[in-house]
Amino acid sequence: MAAESRIINVAPGTDLARLLERAAAGPLFLEKDGARFRLEAEGSVDRYDPQAALAGINKAAGSWYGVDGERVKEYIYQGREEGTRTQGAQ
Repeated sequence: MAAESRIINVAPGTDLARLLERAAAGPLFLEKDGARFRLEAEGSVDRYDPQAALAGINKAAGSWYGVDGERVKEYIYQGREEGTRTQGAQ
């Protein structure tokens, strides 16, 4: 289970604030005692491109036309019954 998220406010003008400004431009990796941490801005509204989103939707529209939905469901259920792991990989 994921840990509960906490918000920590960062004062402007601090080293941490400057580091976060760099992370806003693209992901950064921080390293401490051999552990690496990825630091990046959470989905920003500034990065959302409605035209690109619409183009993706239009490209995917109709891509399942002609697919037999019942057959797809049978395939999924069969996979659940048979399992997807090979022996010894459990």
